[in-house]
Amino acid sequence: MSNSESESCKPNHKIVIPEKILKNNKIEANAKIFLGELIYFFKSNEFFHIPNEFFSNLYEVDEKTIERWSDSLVNENILKIINFEQEEAIKILKEKIPQKFTCDLNFDNNFCNWCKCHSYLLHKHHHPIRKKYGGIKTIDICANCHQEFHFLCDYRKFKILWEMIC
Repeated sequence: MSNSESESCKPNHKIVIPEKILKNNKIEANAKIFLGELIYFFKSNEFFHIPNEFFSNLYEVDEKTIERWSDSLVNENILKIINFEQEEAIKILKEKIPQKFTCDLNFDNNFCNWCKCHSYLLHKHHHPIRKKYGGIKTIDICANCHQEFHFLCDYRKFKILWEMIC
């Protein structure tokens, strides 16, 4: 990576680290800065996924370091890990408002079994038993529901515990 490319991906924003965090000697300095970034990027989200690759490139550390910082913030009750069971994720996806098209497209009977949107492209998703657990039955779901399902079920997601840092 050239020097100009490296400079272009550096943050040009200010972060705020709450005083309670600054005074916490159990949290290493870099994890405090990392928390400031999380607050900046995810302050309005109920839960979020920490893109380890993005932050490891940003700070020029390996992804395990980002995981260590995340884990230390979880251990200090500053971040909480949010997990969704398969049925919880499906319930969220079924409550989505289906996408409406204003043009006259003929989708025939191609609709998502979860969100009910019509689509030319449907994915075969192993349900009710996921493929990695030996499932063979499939249902048709749209690309958005498929990606969102795996995001909800397969990625570590976090929530900032504001009451613990303010």
